[in-house]
Amino acid sequence: MKLNLDVRKTLLENTVQYREEAKKWRSKAQGAEKALLDTKKALEHQSNAIQQKIAAGTKTRREWFESFHHFRTSKGTLVVGGRNAKQNDTLFSKHCSKEEWFLHAEIRGAPAVVVKNPNASEEELQQAAQFAASYSSAWKREFGSIDVYAVRTEQVSKHFQGGYIDQGAFAIAGERKWFKNTLLGLYVCLDPDTLKISVKPAGLFDSAGGSGLCVKLLPGIKEKAAVSKAIKAYFAKKLFGQGKKVKLDEDEITKVVPGDSTVIGE
Repeated sequence: MKLNLDVRKTLLENTVQYREEAKKWRSKAQGAEKALLDTKKALEHQSNAIQQKIAAGTKTRREWFESFHHFRTSKGTLVVGGRNAKQNDTLFSKHCSKEEWFLHAEIRGAPAVVVKNPNASEEELQQAAQFAASYSSAWKREFGSIDVYAVRTEQVSKHFQGGYIDQGAFAIAGERKWFKNTLLGLYVCLDPDTLKISVKPAGLFDSAGGSGLCVKLLPGIKEKAAVSKAIKAYFAKKLFGQGKKVKLDEDEITKVVPGDSTVIGE
């Protein structure tokens, strides 16, 4: 390494000068290193913030039908039912299209159920009928079966001659397609990856061979809260056996349980 010495200065003075310059460059290097580290931390923080926003958005984003009772038929058709009288009206007024199917159990206190496919098969309508029956008041009265009818949505109205139908109720015109003595029964299921709770009419699940994390419910005397706890414990045990230790939301289970029940295979 070559050094340029100032001949007008002594050796000591040259040494002192190089020391000062070395300190200056060392300080600049340390400053640059700190600035680089600070920039890296800022970028990591920004990246984490973006990932958190994405995760939060994914977690909270819900489809319109998720606030209602719903399931998919064996052919993938969406079937949606009201949880109460207000939702019955909302479902009919905002989420019904022309020529879709409208189902209702033949009992006071039943959900409006809409099959979101005008060309739904007979098998799909039977599945929707069991869904409609299971979420009706027939479950709370421990009926084993109930009649369910289906009509096109254009046969349904909130008006009758001279007046307006009460909240959650409807006027039906024309012929009805009947599903007599429809059995009550549901499966409550858990997706082990997303931890989402879903339901399937018992006939649909049984005909598919009954696979997955599911518990069968029939009308019974075990209180709804106890049923939800039992289902949660069953799922937790199954997931733990698969090496997964997770927290399950019991409220999400309670939302889909029709009422006091008999739990099969818990």
